[in-house]
This record gives sequence, C-alpha cells and structure tokens, in this order.
Amino acid sequence: MLLAYRGFAVTLLEKRSSVGGRTGGFRRDGYTFDVGSTLLMMRFVVEEMYELVGRRLADHLRIVPIDPMYRLDFGDRSLNVSSDASRMEDELQRFAPSSRRSLQSFLRSERNRLSHLYPMLQREWSGLRRLVSPSLVTALPHVGLRRSIHDVAGQYFSDPDIQLAFSFQSAYLGMSPWSCPAGFAMVPYVEHAWGIDHIEGGIHQLTRSMEEIAMGLGVHIRRECCARRLIGDKRHCRAVELASGERIETDDVVINADAVAALLGMLDDNVSLRFCRPRLRRMRESCSTFMLYLGLDTRLALDHHTFFFAADYRAEMDRVFGSRTLADDFSLYVCNPSATDSTMAPPGHSALYVLALVPNTRADIDWRTRAPQLREQILDRLERRASASIRPHIQVSEQMTPTDWADRYHVSHGAVFGLSHSIDQMLAFRLPNRLPAPRNVYLTGGSTSPGSGLPTILESARIAARLICERHGVFFPPPRPLPPPGGHRPQEVWVPGPASFSAEGSHQA
Repeated sequence: MLLAYRGFAVTLLEKRSSVGGRTGGFRRDGYTFDVGSTLLMMRFVVEEMYELVGRRLADHLRIVPIDPMYRLDFGDRSLNVSSDASRMEDELQRFAPSSRRSLQSFLRSERNRLSHLYPMLQREWSGLRRLVSPSLVTALPHVGLRRSIHDVAGQYFSDPDIQLAFSFQSAYLGMSPWSCPAGFAMVPYVEHAWGIDHIEGGIHQLTRSMEEIAMGLGVHIRRECCARRLIGDKRHCRAVELASGERIETDDVVINADAVAALLGMLDDNVSLRFCRPRLRRMRESCSTFMLYLGLDTRLALDHHTFFFAADYRAEMDRVFGSRTLADDFSLYVCNPSATDSTMAPPGHSALYVLALVPNTRADIDWRTRAPQLREQILDRLERRASASIRPHIQVSEQMTPTDWADRYHVSHGAVFGLSHSIDQMLAFRLPNRLPAPRNVYLTGGSTSPGSGLPTILESARIAARLICERHGVFFPPPRPLPPPGGHRPQEVWVPGPASFSAEGSHQA
C-alpha cells in the first residue's frame, strides 16, 4: 500500500486464499473470528499509515474504544483495567489500596522511558555501527539491560497481583514477565496512555481494508501463489521463483512471511556472517499458542477481553519456557468480541476466541495426541472460571496447535510471536529490515526490527518502504514523533506530497 502510493508497481504473492496471515480472519456458519491479533494498541500508528496514502482511517474502519480494556481474573478476585486514570485509581483503591498512589508514578516514569525508546522503534538497524549513535546512548539506560518487566512493576507496586497486572503484557511478545527486558514496560504504559481499541468486524478488517486500498492503487495480488525461492546472487535478487516453477522478475523483494523460515527456505546462501544459516537455526524463538475458536448459540456474560491466570503464573511461565512441558494448571486469554460487536456472531450468539500459551515445536510434544486432551482441559477450565456452560452451546469449533502454526502459516517452530526479544536479539542484533545480501531484499514482521506486536510490525513495513524509496530516490516522509497521551490524533487527512514515479515505467516490487 505504501509503495504503490509512491508510484511503485507492486505484485503481492499470497500463499493463502485471503490476505492477512496471523492478522487475518475467517468466517464459519455466521461466526467471524480473528486468527491471531485481537486488540488494537497505538491507534495513532495505524492512523499515520492511512495518512501516508492520503486516506483517513475513520473513513475506512469503525474503531471502537474498549473500556475497561480487560478484566484480569486471579481466581479469588478480579481487576477491571481502565485507561481512564481516575477510574483506574478507584479500581486500585478497591483491589489493593496501597497501589492507588503508585499509578501516577508509573505513568510519569514510563512515559519518560517511552519518549526515549520510541525513536529507536522508528529507525532501521542495518548494522552494528548503528549502535554508535548519540540517541541510542541516551536511550540505553531506559532499555533495562539487567532487569525484567516484572522487576519494573515491582518498583511501583507491592501487591503481587498488581505487579502481574502491569507485567503480564510480555505475553503479547511470547515471553515471560521474569525474562522480558525492562524496556518493554512501555507496553503496559501504552495501554494506559492511549487505551485499547476494537475494529468492528474484527482486527483482521485492518488487513482487508489495506488490501482494498492497495488494489485501488494498482497492486496486483496473486492468491494461492506460493513463493519458493529467490533467484540471484549474493549481491542482487533478480527474480522470485514460485512453487509452480514460474519466475517473476523484480527490482526489489519484500518478505513479510515469517523471517526465519523464509530465509532458511528461500535463500541458498548466508545472509551475512552475523546471520549465517547456523545462527538463524540457533536464534531463540518465542513460545507458541494453542487456540480454540468457538461459535456458541448463546450470549456469554464475559467482557470483551478476559485473562484467567493460573494459581502460580510464574511456575506456568517456567514450564512453558524452561522445561517446555504442559501441566493441568494454565492461564487462558479469552476474547468475546460479541460483548462489543454484534457483527461477529448471529443475534444472541457469541464468537469466542480462546488462547493458551504453550511451548513451540522444539518441545517434545506430539500435538496429534495431545491436542484433544488439551481442548477438553481448556473447556473444563473455561466453564469453571467463567461460571458458564460452554459445551452444550458449541455450534462451531476450530483449533490451532503449534504444529498448525508451523504447517499452515510457515512459522518457524510454530513460534507465533517470532524471535524472542532478549537483549541480544534486539535493535542491530535482530533481523534487519534490509538484508546485507542480497541488498535488494527487505524484511518486515515480528521477527525483524523493531519487534513483535501489531503496531511495531506496521512500523517495520514503514521502515522497509522508506528504505526502498531511498534506494530509488523517491521521497518518503520522515516518521512523526510520539503524540501526547490521553487521546488519539485528530482525524484530518494528511497528504504527504506527490509520488515521484508514475505508474508507467515504475520500479517493480
């Protein structure tokens, strides 16, 4: 979408019948489900993407703020988390009075952290030399090299459940709060500063909307078209070869498939010494997920987003990331969009999305035999924790295992959140948005810089588009600074200027 607006001739090779991948969706018998992403954070990033192509987000999608953002159920008590600071203070007063006065301290300090780290998320990290910059030196103390996001939460809050409420967001990255770097405390801050939104019809409507705009700009989308390998030499990629044997010549290639799987499967040579094939195989990956998508013939009395925590969440995380085993006590994330959005299910029905964090396929787990057992365990736990009858009302039931993520979506080891965000796999140590070799191959997605999560994945697309434009002498607007908290950007249209290439005779991507 971004490249087509700047005048490039773009062909999109889509392996499946519909676009979106892990941010896609599907419909079964009147029920609509998101495949992966279910909530929208940092809405201003999405607004900027639309403004970059002369559009206004509000003209294409209906955005619905969710407040309370979610309910956290700890078993013996629950917490409704709001992005309204005064409402959140009242909830903390009810839940753990000693935590109320700490909220403002958290918001002030983490705002400062994000203001230093945000510019790091907007730039490309093509080599280690990029680490030697004044801006990074200034930001480095806020990365939290020797501390975890749970350590940061403990700095503000003494109640163990509140500490978890301000650190469990590491799960969005497929990591444990006790190993996720402290810099990611910016994630819970972002929630409290800008809130969480829902897109009517499901989060996958975002990719459908971008698809529509891209096609209107002349993008040629070839569906059920599997790219097999890149043809060229170490310096330059000349063509993409399809599984059918057809070759498509190109000036530039953007890979937005899972980066590790794609580089190992589509390139014959090492990307570089730093990202040689043996190292790619050794890089640490996130956990995976076991998913249930349930269409129920009843309205379930659950909030839009609910997190049911295991009795010992740390033991669960140690098991998922340490011993890589499954146990009877596990947490669940449940998305019940029908609580907000009547388009997701027939009247009086619910379209339920249920997620459990599990080890990726490096673990010794046979999902062909384990999946039916885990499904029943999840339904047992859900009925007990939600105090609701689920099984008699199931009209549609689909599931996704780590093996399914690997096989259907070509995700390396089913690590659905991509590469882990350990300190040695961030910034210039993470897969870059432009390969050292071939130089005209670009990467986007959760395993690349700046990282996992929908807003940062969109940012990776902007970075890749900017790099391609720079290579061909096409103007691309610089990224905007972090907007103030407490609301979304104005909805006026911002047109970034004329494209430097016409559709005729333009470059091929």
